[in-house]
Amino acid sequence: MQLIVVSKTEGIYQKVLQGLEEECFDSDVLHAHSLGEALELFESSEKGIIITDPESFQSVKKRLAREGAACEHPGEKRKFEEEIAYIRYYVRMHLQYNLTLADIAREIGLSPNYLSSLFHKETGMSLRQFIDESRMQKAAYLLETEDSFVSEVAERVGFTSTSYFCKVFKNCFGESPKQYRISHRIERNM
Repeated sequence: MQLIVVSKTEGIYQKVLQGLEEECFDSDVLHAHSLGEALELFESSEKGIIITDPESFQSVKKRLAREGAACEHPGEKRKFEEEIAYIRYYVRMHLQYNLTLADIAREIGLSPNYLSSLFHKETGMSLRQFIDESRMQKAAYLLETEDSFVSEVAERVGFTSTSYFCKVFKNCFGESPKQYRISHRIERNM
């Protein structure tokens, strides 16, 4: 893969090279002093990613969309990572509640459609899948580490029906919550 860095100064180019070396990422890195030069380099390569400075990012992104190139602003990626981290944190802290896409979107300050597509794009799973998986992980942890009744565990992970919780848990782990508690406590004590 070819990486094209658009910057008027060598400093940005050097920082990109240094970062790639630290991450042990093997890539051809070319320095372009202008957008025109970057486009020429991009057109002459099989694949490429163009990195640019924040000021030129939007204009580069629009022009490259027509060319089929990937253009990413590092700050935008970091913002998405922070949003996803906060969404995950929020969900895990509120598993006992009825979590809806609309409620989470309102809390985060995003539209439900944008939240849903962003989460799926960045994690590869739907928000509902993440909520369900998080509930089951927490339930398993509680069963392994506490002596709470199964009904209490179900309530703490957002289930109003203990029988439905048991059904979902068994589908996920292949055994009932009681069986899971017994087998995993025995395994831990060995």
